[in-house]
Amino acid sequence: MSYDIFVWLSCAVALPSALPEPHTWEYHRFTEEQVAGYPKEIAEELVGSESWGLKRTAFYLNVSRMDRKVMSRHRLQELVPGLQVMTIQAPLPPGDPGPTARDRELAARAKVGRAGISVVQEGFSDPGWAMQKTVARHLARACGGAIVETPDGYIELDANGRMVE
Repeated sequence: MSYDIFVWLSCAVALPSALPEPHTWEYHRFTEEQVAGYPKEIAEELVGSESWGLKRTAFYLNVSRMDRKVMSRHRLQELVPGLQVMTIQAPLPPGDPGPTARDRELAARAKVGRAGISVVQEGFSDPGWAMQKTVARHLARACGGAIVETPDGYIELDANGRMVE
């Protein structure tokens, strides 16, 4: 299981130097040989892509640049038969108006003219979540702010990496 967030930035950042403890991240670049068994569409996306990993006792973080092309879960299931993709949609509690105007504004701003950084945590742990937040704050400071997309919604970080209310 993993917990993924996307950090949307208005500038390009140098990885891993924009990350906390930059010398501790391990570099990886996918080759054609490494994706030989993958479906062609997925393999084409992965070949040449770069990522940086941080391994700790309780978690593993992977940071990579991403483009705006996101494959739907239906397409993934077509390409990889048997893949289990779970989507949970809970009904809104009575009286909950749903997304606020601020939520909709951040969602719209997140992907317009911005570079995305994927930060994936494998192995759920409090230290892992703390480091994931630290990475997002470092990236926000490197670009004068960021919009963070989480499974729970959007968060705006200012130039100091602090949450904007």
